[in-house]
Amino acid sequence: MLFERFSYEISSQQIVMKLNPREGMPMKWDQIKSAQIGKDYFALFINRAQLIYLPFKIFNSDNERKFVISILRTKGLTK
Repeated sequence: MLFERFSYEISSQQIVMKLNPREGMPMKWDQIKSAQIGKDYFALFINRAQLIYLPFKIFNSDNERKFVISILRTKGLTK
């Protein structure tokens, strides 16, 4: 699954990574160890070898980015 394109559904409970409309994998927020907010991206670290890279360009609006930032801060994943 290296470098595959996914679609994401992000909620306050989980992130659902979807290959297509019928196939997907839910990931609870407690599986994320830490997060980094860059100039134009979110990096969610699962372990030393796995991360989820979310560039800001995949979000439809500034409100969606702010929602993810608020989740990351609420869960204590960012500093």
